[in-house]
Amino acid sequence: MAPKVSVVVETVNALHYGPHLLIKTLDSIYRQCPPDCEILVIDVGLSQFTLQELSKLFPQVRIVEAKGSGYFQAKNIGYENARSPIVVFPDSDCVPSTDWLAAITEPFGNGAEAVAGRSLYVGGFLARVMNITDWGYFPSTNAKFTKFFAANNFGVRKPSKFLFDERFWRTGGDITMANDMYNNGIRIYFSPSARINHYFPYRISDFVEMRFQEGFHVIETRKIDPNLRGGGLLKAWALAPLLYYFGRLALDGEAIKRHREMMGISFWEAPVLFLFAAAYRMLDMLAMMLTLAAPRGFRTKFDW
Repeated sequence: MAPKVSVVVETVNALHYGPHLLIKTLDSIYRQCPPDCEILVIDVGLSQFTLQELSKLFPQVRIVEAKGSGYFQAKNIGYENARSPIVVFPDSDCVPSTDWLAAITEPFGNGAEAVAGRSLYVGGFLARVMNITDWGYFPSTNAKFTKFFAANNFGVRKPSKFLFDERFWRTGGDITMANDMYNNGIRIYFSPSARINHYFPYRISDFVEMRFQEGFHVIETRKIDPNLRGGGLLKAWALAPLLYYFGRLALDGEAIKRHREMMGISFWEAPVLFLFAAAYRMLDMLAMMLTLAAPRGFRTKFDW
C-alpha cells in the first residue's frame, strides 16, 4: 500500500553542521510518523559510518543516493522518489515540534496544493533577534495564506508543476517557486502550528558564517534572477549593499510590529531588538561588499 505522506530530509546541512543534527531531526519525525508515512533521507555525501548508524537507529528510513547534489536539487530528487501524494520537506538541521507532521498535512485534507509551516530559532536574546530578521516575512498567526515559505518547512501535493528552482544552489530556489505558484493562482496555506525549531548558531564562528552567507546570497541570487525583489538595486553596484541594508532594516521594523504578540516582544523591548538587528545586519552588508569585490573567493567559502 502506498504511503499517505512522504517526509523528505536533505543532508546538505547535516554535512556542514554535523550528522548529530540529522539524528535529532529524524528522531522527532520518527516519533510522529504513522504507519502510512515514509521517510526519505537524500544522501548528498554522508559517510559510510553515518549511513550505518542511520540504518540501525531508523530502519524504516529510505536512503536515496544523490552524491554531490545541492540543497534544492536534493529536495527535488526526494520529491521525484516520494511514493505518496503529499510530500513535506523539513531540513536536516531542524527539529520539528511534536505535532508538526499532523499540522502541516492537515490543510491538504481541505484541498490545499501547498502548505507552509513556521520556522523559529530557539535560544536567548540573539535568537529572538534572528527570528525577526530571518523569519519575519511570514504573515501573522491568524493569516490563512502566505505568499512565501521557508524551504525547511514546506509541503506540496503531487503532481506539482512547480518545484524548487535548481538554478540556485543554496538560497533563492524557494523564493522563485513561491512566486511562480502565486503568479499562477496557487495559494499557499499557512499553518503556524506546524512549527520547526531551526539550528541556532551558538558558536560565534557559526553565527558570523551564517550572516556572511546571508549577505553572499543576497547578491548571488539577484545576479541569477534580477527579477527577485530588490534585483534592480544591483545596478547601483557599490551602493547596492548600503541600499539593501536600509531596505532590510525597514522590513525588520515591519516584522517586529507584525509579530510582537507571537514572539512575546514588549513595547520597551522592540527598539532594543531593532538596534541589535541593525548592528548584525552590518555583517550581511560587509558580506555583500566582499561578494561584489571578490565573488570567486566568497563562492568557495559560502556556496555550500
